[in-house]
Amino acid sequence: MDIGAKYDIHKLLRELAKGGMAVLVVSDDVAEITALCDRALIMKAGRMTGEFKGEELTDDNLYKSTI
Repeated sequence: MDIGAKYDIHKLLRELAKGGMAVLVVSDDVAEITALCDRALIMKAGRMTGEFKGEELTDDNLYKSTI
């Protein structure tokens, strides 16, 4: 997907969330998750292995949780 399309999709997701809709984002892009999400669940081998929200939801914490 090109950068313009990605921008448009991110903008739409933010608008939907602002309007009260729940939005599920599945991504392996840490920057995308921290930019779009209020809460992140980490999964490895089909199991949930971590959760970050609020001030815990940082690029650094997400990178560390994937090791």
